[in-house]
Amino acid sequence: FQQMQKFMQLNNFFERLSEDSGTDNFISTFENNIRNLIDCRRIILWAHIPSAHVIVSHSAAMFVPEGEGLLGKAISEGQRIVVTDPTRDPSYSINYDAPLVSTARSCLYQPVVNSKKETLWIIQIIDRLNTKGNIVTPSGDDFLILDFLSLSLIKLYQEESQIDEMIKRILTESTRSLLTERQVLPLLETVQL
Repeated sequence: FQQMQKFMQLNNFFERLSEDSGTDNFISTFENNIRNLIDCRRIILWAHIPSAHVIVSHSAAMFVPEGEGLLGKAISEGQRIVVTDPTRDPSYSINYDAPLVSTARSCLYQPVVNSKKETLWIIQIIDRLNTKGNIVTPSGDDFLILDFLSLSLIKLYQEESQIDEMIKRILTESTRSLLTERQVLPLLETVQL
């Protein structure tokens, strides 16, 4: 019964996501609704921007250079990565992972890959919680939900013009917030446009 209820929530979520597709509410709708399906400390939707060699998140207000840290590992491998104790992973980056996962005990990175094998998005889940509020490693139903969400994102943004428009919006919003935090200068030194 619980599984059926989750998949009904997924269906409702997809309908809301379709309505917000291409709007400023898309990222927050996505992240908030996933938290209703997969209880965790934090969920972040990252956009991969190959032309700028960066991964960007509006809600985390961060840019990560392509190839850096655990996000870079998820893109290079192109498949789901579950990391228990992220700080001990060889790909862990003090500069890019530490601000979000330095105290995390478990992280999941779900690349959203299109038919051309290009990573468009990464869904990051930090510290999955069970019904008692204890941190657990994501598994089973979590993977099914994430696979469904990945397919939903691909379906919503199958036309490149829609993806480009969403990326422009994310970059514009994120850049504004990052300029106030002075995080842009170190990034620009590492990114070659």
